[in-house]
Amino acid sequence: MTQGLPNNEKDFLQLMEEIDSFLRNDNVPVPLRQLRGALEISRRFHLRLQSIGDNKKPKEGSYVGIDLAIRIKSWFDNRYGERLKTNLGPGRMVFSLRGDPWIFKFPKFYGRVILFCHSTEDSFKPEPTSGKIPKFNILDSIIDLPLTLRRTLDSSELRSIGENFQIGFNALSKLQYFSGNNFVFTALADHEGSVHNLSQASPSYGIAKWSSLQFTEKLLKGFVEKSGHSFKKTHNLGDLVDKAISLGLPNPDKSLIGLIQCEAGVRYGTPIVSLEGALNAQRASLEIALQIGKGFGLLQNPNPPM
Repeated sequence: MTQGLPNNEKDFLQLMEEIDSFLRNDNVPVPLRQLRGALEISRRFHLRLQSIGDNKKPKEGSYVGIDLAIRIKSWFDNRYGERLKTNLGPGRMVFSLRGDPWIFKFPKFYGRVILFCHSTEDSFKPEPTSGKIPKFNILDSIIDLPLTLRRTLDSSELRSIGENFQIGFNALSKLQYFSGNNFVFTALADHEGSVHNLSQASPSYGIAKWSSLQFTEKLLKGFVEKSGHSFKKTHNLGDLVDKAISLGLPNPDKSLIGLIQCEAGVRYGTPIVSLEGALNAQRASLEIALQIGKGFGLLQNPNPPM
């Protein structure tokens, strides 16, 4: 294990291999490793690494400040290349359809858009100068949904799909506004980890549920800290929710906590978590996340216009 910040290329490369191994063992998806890697180095060495753009080069022999940040970004770029690319939308969510998990890849909208969910009707993208409002079919956001299955969806299935889309899209879109907050930023990475562990070829339902717990926990702690108060080092969501409510968090549905709360042992199969349990935890975490996002908005603007 590297003991201090590197001051040469050999030590820097050793540190990056250690960090990448740590992220891999912690089940961090490849698209998130660049961001989580920078956060892990910041945590280990008590740093504040700033974000950097493309096409910047570090000073020769410098492994501190902006030069360290550039080197970290370049290392991950060179190691993973195109695999680092992520969706520009607010994120993803897994939901159940006919007993199987499917993934929403939420789109990025600009301006007003009419959302609908229909088995045969197409999305509508008008010419920019037409003055008409775009219409987006929610089914278009489901990754790899076959046309044959799409055409057979009944009204109750379409309604359920629409409800899940609204929960995930609204929550993650709201949180995007506050992703500059370190707790929110890392919480969103945990949510994406939950999606990853539910959608890979060999899914890890226990790890997915634990990631949903971490997502909710970090958002609540972030709200408490943003309110100017401290919090206990705990994984007990009930205590954190009560603390957040006392500080002005719009009342979430506390019955949802039971769907998310779990012990660390679920990561190793004790107790065993089912697909349904993991999906319920993810949806519940997003429902609570929307309320926390609204809470962050109130902290930022306590007197919104009527």
